[in-house]
Formats: sequence, structure tokens, C-alpha cells
Amino acid sequence: MSTINYFPSVAEGWDRLHAGPLGCHVDDYADWLAHQGYARDTGRRKLRLVGQFSHWMGDRQLDHSAVDETQLERFRHSRSRLGKDTATVSLDGRQLLTWLRDTARLAPVQLQPPHDDPVTDTMQRYERFLINERGASPNTILAYLSTVRAFLGDCFDAGSEDIGSLDSSDVNRFIRQSCRTQCPATTRVHLAACAALRDICIDLGLSLRILPTE
Repeated sequence: MSTINYFPSVAEGWDRLHAGPLGCHVDDYADWLAHQGYARDTGRRKLRLVGQFSHWMGDRQLDHSAVDETQLERFRHSRSRLGKDTATVSLDGRQLLTWLRDTARLAPVQLQPPHDDPVTDTMQRYERFLINERGASPNTILAYLSTVRAFLGDCFDAGSEDIGSLDSSDVNRFIRQSCRTQCPATTRVHLAACAALRDICIDLGLSLRILPTE
């Protein structure tokens, strides 16, 4: 497959695709995607992400060395706040980061010492649980992560000292608040996400019981 078929036309933003700290890698990444056998539409989607992420970093005067999962999540959150589609940002972005590291264009991830951030720890384990145990789709993973991030953030903002201090009352309070402020479809997502959270909390040594909505 010719890699040129992966690129949008000039009218669609050729210069923008090559702007920012990741612009110099776009051609090689397109070549790699082509050799991996990705369809043209999928390849273009992945390349558009490179351009958008690179442009976002350039706007914030971040250089190539700052590219990592933290910046990717900030980029995804920024797009989400603007109402833009974020369904594949995390998955496509992580594939990009893996390729950059595998080709020595980005420093390998350094093992970090254990930290005491219960939200980060739980979110990482929860995401692995959704992928490995539930086989959840990218859209489901993103929706559930957003819900649980909001739940944990709300709990720890309220003064809970650690993840072990949470119980069913915290979950029920979060769901009842969702019933009052969110549409029924969003509340159903929150219920499903918290039910999945209950399973990972069992693995963490907790016991969370989800009460049905009234």
C-alpha cells in the first residue's frame, strides 16, 4: 500500500499535520501504519490524531521531550471540554507513544517508585480490569473511566483519606446525585460503571454494594 494514500489533501490540512513537535515523525509513522496493513480511513484517523496532538502541544510551547501519557490525557480532556470526539484518542495515542519509544524517538518509560495517589492507582487498575477482564469497547472504557474519575475525585475532594475509607454510601450518594442532575441515559452509564468498579474494589479488598435506583 502506498503511504501517500494515508495523507489528507493540502486542502484538508497538510501543513497542520506536519506542525508542532511531532510533525517530523508523521511521514515515518504513516509508512509504519501502511506496512501494518491499516485501511486508509483508519490510517488517516490515526494521522489526524498525531497532527491534532502535536498542534495542541505546540500551542502550549511543549517540546518533543514532553510527549507522554500525561500530556495525552490532558489533550483528550481538552477536546472533551470543547465537545469534540475523544472516542479513540487514548487508544490511538498510546499506539503512537509505543511506536515513538520502540523506534527510539522518545525516551522509554522510567519505572516510577510507588506513590500514594489512590485515585491514580485505582484508575490504572480499573482500566486494566475493563480491558482484560471485561473486554470492554474503547467507547465503554472511556465512558466508565470518566464516571469513576468523577466519583473518586468527588470522594477525595470531600475529605476521604484513602480508597479503603469508601463504602456503599459513597457510591449511592454519587448515583443519587446523578439521578438529580443527569439525564437517565447518563445515569445508566454511571450505574454500570460503578457496578464494574465494585468488582475491582473487591480485588482491592473493599466491599461496595450498589443499590438500585428508585
